[in-house]
Amino acid sequence: MVTFVDSNKAEYGVEPICNEIWIAPSSYYEH
Repeated sequence: MVTFVDSNKAEYGVEPICNEIWIAPSSYYEH
């Protein structure tokens, strides 16, 4: 999931992606 967010965060932002794939933004930021 982290790789997916990294690939798309510039276009969509971290939080909107996390909301769509049902993970907490804090879970992403831990990595």
